[in-house]
Amino acid sequence: MLDFFVNGPYEPLIAIAIIYEIALSLQIQLQKIETLDMAKSMHQEFPLSVGFYKWISYKIIEGNIDMQSKTSKEKRWNWLWDYQVTFLINNHTIDNKDVILVTSDKDIIEMLDSFGYKNKVLTLTEYLDYIK
Repeated sequence: MLDFFVNGPYEPLIAIAIIYEIALSLQIQLQKIETLDMAKSMHQEFPLSVGFYKWISYKIIEGNIDMQSKTSKEKRWNWLWDYQVTFLINNHTIDNKDVILVTSDKDIIEMLDSFGYKNKVLTLTEYLDYIK
């Protein structure tokens, strides 16, 4: 299973699932080709957001995490917030400036690093040094 997450077509499938779920919740009927085109575009424009599901899936399987346990419910709810933050931390800029996430959250720092976005995350101390 881990090999599929790392080497298989997991990210494109995740992008398709995201587009499908959005269309379903908005009660929009999409043709198959539209769904595929939108998923391809999403994967290209927001690779970190699509890749986040890959990272989470890998963490759950590798760590044998029981997502229904009380510990997971108390600790892992933050992954929803992390997922939303990934839409801000991609290859896009604001006024030609990189978007930088300031956090000490170890999971999101690890995830950003694993996708090559280590330069887009700083701890508060690092950020304060950066803006001096």
